[in-house]
Amino acid sequence: MTAPAASAPLVYPPLKQTAEVQWEAPLGAHIASAYGDEPAKYAREIGTLYKLRQDMRGAASTADATGRDLLLKYYGQLEFVELHFPIDEGQVDVHFEWLDAFSNEPTVQASLAYEKASVIFNIGAVVARLAAATPRDVKRSYHNLQVAAGIFQYINDNFLHAPTKDLGRDCIKFLSDLMLAQAQEVLLEKTLADKQGKVTKMAAKIAAGLAHQYTQLQSTVAPGTNLAYYLDAHRALPATVAVKAKLYTAHANLHRATLLEADLGYGELLARLAVAVAEAKDAVHLAKSVNSGSSAVLAAEGGPALQEMAKSTLAIANEFLARATKDNDVIYHASVVARDALPPLDQLVIPERLGFDHILPGGAAEFQALVGNDVFATLIPMAVHEKASVYSEQKAQVLRKAVETAQVLDAEVASALNVLGFPAALEKLSAAAGSVAVESELPPEAEAMGRDILGGEVPDLYATLKSMTGELQSQVDAIQALLDADQATDDRHRAALGADWTLAPSAQLPQRRALQALATEVQAAIARDAAVYAEHERVVNSPGLAPLRRGSGGAGSAAAGGSLLDVENGEGDFGSMVQQLREHVATLNKLKRERATLLGELKTKIHTDDISDLLVLNAKQNIDDHIFRSELAKFAQYTETLCANGASTRAAVQSVQAAWKTTAAHPRARRVQDAEASRGRLLQDVRDAFARFNETKRKLVAGIDAASELQDRAALIQREVAGVVDRRQRDAAACEAKFKANTAQRDQDLMRAQLARMGLNSPSPAPASPQGQAAPPPPLPPRGPAPAYPSTSMYTGGQAPAPAAGAPPAAYGQQPYHPPTYGHYAAATPPPPQHPPQYNYGAPAAPVVPGAYPGYGNAPQYGYQPPPQQQHQAPPPPGGMPMYAPYVGYAQQQPPAQQQPPAGPYGAYPQQQQQPPQQQAQQWPPRPGNLLD
Repeated sequence: MTAPAASAPLVYPPLKQTAEVQWEAPLGAHIASAYGDEPAKYAREIGTLYKLRQDMRGAASTADATGRDLLLKYYGQLEFVELHFPIDEGQVDVHFEWLDAFSNEPTVQASLAYEKASVIFNIGAVVARLAAATPRDVKRSYHNLQVAAGIFQYINDNFLHAPTKDLGRDCIKFLSDLMLAQAQEVLLEKTLADKQGKVTKMAAKIAAGLAHQYTQLQSTVAPGTNLAYYLDAHRALPATVAVKAKLYTAHANLHRATLLEADLGYGELLARLAVAVAEAKDAVHLAKSVNSGSSAVLAAEGGPALQEMAKSTLAIANEFLARATKDNDVIYHASVVARDALPPLDQLVIPERLGFDHILPGGAAEFQALVGNDVFATLIPMAVHEKASVYSEQKAQVLRKAVETAQVLDAEVASALNVLGFPAALEKLSAAAGSVAVESELPPEAEAMGRDILGGEVPDLYATLKSMTGELQSQVDAIQALLDADQATDDRHRAALGADWTLAPSAQLPQRRALQALATEVQAAIARDAAVYAEHERVVNSPGLAPLRRGSGGAGSAAAGGSLLDVENGEGDFGSMVQQLREHVATLNKLKRERATLLGELKTKIHTDDISDLLVLNAKQNIDDHIFRSELAKFAQYTETLCANGASTRAAVQSVQAAWKTTAAHPRARRVQDAEASRGRLLQDVRDAFARFNETKRKLVAGIDAASELQDRAALIQREVAGVVDRRQRDAAACEAKFKANTAQRDQDLMRAQLARMGLNSPSPAPASPQGQAAPPPPLPPRGPAPAYPSTSMYTGGQAPAPAAGAPPAAYGQQPYHPPTYGHYAAATPPPPQHPPQYNYGAPAAPVVPGAYPGYGNAPQYGYQPPPQQQHQAPPPPGGMPMYAPYVGYAQQQPPAQQQPPAGPYGAYPQQQQQPPQQQAQQWPPRPGNLLD
């Protein structure tokens, strides 16, 4: 859900207008009559007061910080004028005319209180306008709205019987509450902006409080009320309040629904969203009636902004409701709570009403500096001020002495009782006196902490954590099994397929390193969790918690009280001793209350005592000392009573000390003290164990969070390994198919090479095929002396036995050459040798022609280099030999059955698998076969 508009439109009351006031004649007359001085001497002061008021009148046209300062300065001088001129008493005939702020009806009053109240009203209105100014400074706007609320409240608190409706209690209360609600509104905007539109519990409570404030304001100005009729000339004010009441009710329910969505409370959530949609629709409808074009209480752009805000809220509510309804229908199936059954929203109203001291940034000091000195400071008789100051100082001395006496007595009593350990020690003795045998029971605090320590919370947490780590270990083992199977398959196929196996080694998979790191962390977590739980076991089984494991009845090692025999042996008077001690303490408390009451009455009497009028009447009689003594005698009775209270208090303290000494020496009291010391030690042990218990719980909770993260990592690695293994299976199938194709191609290439070598001994090209086929290609020319080829078998794939060194050619296992007559090829007669042939069985094979045998390793083209153990050097036989040794006849025995290799995870092995390169050399030359193949 998105936050409301960053700058919701704010309303403000209109300013009161006033007519000019003639100060010179009435003030001059009073100066001449009351003070007996020439009015002309004060013409400058009167002119200054006139100018201040004229400047204040112009503040209505500015409504900015300058206008605010002019109003404050004039109001401060009005407070001084009241000290010099009794305008409210009718002795100074000054008339003040003001227009009603809402109805513009003029009202004239010869009252300085009316003038002050009107000025204060305008101060509040100007401060509210400053708060509503754009672009908005959120911090200053929030502060100014609180100040405006406090200023309007000041009018209700200090002025009674308002002559106009705009200064009436109902109107002023409405304006004060409205300013406070708007301050809450700005606070909500700031809270949501700081959280980037994210709804928190704090924001939800603020929104609910704001909705409640505007709902109350709406009921005050609802159609049909007197206040609504009075504000009819400025309809934008009550209309805006009505829109915001609906709008913020919708916002409050949306905020609550957002929190419920996180908690899956769809029953209440859907009901809240339905309320939000209904309230938002009402807000959209009401916003159309807000006309701020020519309003004196709302900015011109306020009306359209309010409408857009209401429409945006309705769109958000509808979208949220549709999505939540779908989720509930498909997933949760929660029953929707009826609107009347919805619980009330938690509300929080933070703004407070601030007074004049907070209007300016500098507080009261800046306000006093702005007002300046009293304009009529020279008009007051200094003699009267001096006499009043002397009398005030004498009253202060009487009060200070009484307060000091009371404070000394309180300190003495507190010190004496603290030494005795009261009131805790007295309560313990009283408990011991109330039973025959009082055991040292477990302290409630220790019992509460013990229940937590010995409870099942930590074992449950550890069981959960152990289950999670066990699942993790199983998951790691399963992943490792996949990788091990892939490694084994990779090794077998790499040995079987050779160069045709193009897959990367399984040991180099990056998932192996990730799995190893994960396994290490899992093992470390298991060890760490076990150590944490072992620490908890040590705490639970510690000796300090033995009383908790036994129960509250065994907390104390011995009873604090005695048995029935102790009562018979003289301990029965313990109860009366404790009761007497309690009575002495009660006497001390009673005397303290009497002192407090006496001081309160004395302070009130002194602060309300004013003899200024008496001093003025007797200013010329010089009887000031007599007046002071007679007036101060009114406080003598308070000081005398206080002295008597002090004497009684000190006597009561001595009684308490004596009674405690006797009671503390009683055997039963000593047992109580011993039991209390045991309780103290037990409580300390339990507190230490509880701190370790909380640390263990914190570590286990952190371990659960860490295990959850490891599970996520394990799941990710498992998905990756499964994907890699699946992909390698597909690649393996491709390699097997390629291997089969290469094997067939190599067989064909070998057969072609065999045919080419046999055709090299033909003296003439073979005749054309009777069917008209092309003649076979001419035989390849010899490339140097060629060694004789040993015989091989195409089925066994084995090498013929090597001849003995120095044996004749017939001894090598070769038969006389018989030209082949296969197919349509004529037999080839070898030409007579011109030089004795060289038989070098150790000579290197002929060079390999690139591309002659694709896919078949490094097989030689014209020669063969036998393995080292089969190479022999023999002299050439007498009489010479043909260039190519004849092939032996075909083997007559059947080939032995080959053992089928086991099938791997990638499928069955091919019928004829490629042998490693070291075995390929032993299979050359190619086995003879049917040429038609």
